[in-house]
Amino acid sequence: MTNASTQTRGMKKQQLSLASHGRGGAGNMARSSPRPTPAELETPTLKTAIVTTGRGGTGNMARNECPHQTRMWQDVVG
Repeated sequence: MTNASTQTRGMKKQQLSLASHGRGGAGNMARSSPRPTPAELETPTLKTAIVTTGRGGTGNMARNECPHQTRMWQDVVG
């Protein structure tokens, strides 16, 4: 759902723009999409010996031996 209509007594209909956040569900709907701050856009440095890639599961765990390769595993291409 991207648009919703509301009507109040004595007022004309207004269009509300809704944005969906996360994987779904009514709790993830908001009136507008928040704008990220520059700090939120920074790529974190992976510092642990084992890193996860993808959505989870033991098949998505790898050793963090080469920082460049580890960063490549974390990148998402849409």
